[in-house]
Amino acid sequence: GALHWIDQDSLKRTTVAFDLEHETFELLSSVPSVAGYANVGLMVLGGNLCVLDIVPSKHVTVWELRNRNPVNVCPWVTMFSIAWEEDRSWFEFAETKSDKLFLWYNVILSCYDHETKTLRKLDEALKKLMDNFT
Repeated sequence: GALHWIDQDSLKRTTVAFDLEHETFELLSSVPSVAGYANVGLMVLGGNLCVLDIVPSKHVTVWELRNRNPVNVCPWVTMFSIAWEEDRSWFEFAETKSDKLFLWYNVILSCYDHETKTLRKLDEALKKLMDNFT
């Protein structure tokens, strides 16, 4: 296993890995579109390391690390991108077995399906479910 973090001081936003078994550092290739003005974060989806490229009021793009040692190939692949509505915030907190993401999007529980590129609000469904228990 390895610990990963993003070098926030670098304009390239380089991802650094520390191999716990061999106690060695590795610099991973930078995500192609992450610029100095973007907010970035790391998370694991489907067991793979991912970088969140967050450009407020524009988009949130999730990049997945597919191949750590590519030859002339970018190891980062865009999983999906969600348009960012102005003055909205979101936070990913769970992934389903069918690769959908549960998000807190603008303080509303939502489910994002990156295959169909749809964001479905779950608050009404949850409200109905809760009403049935009261």
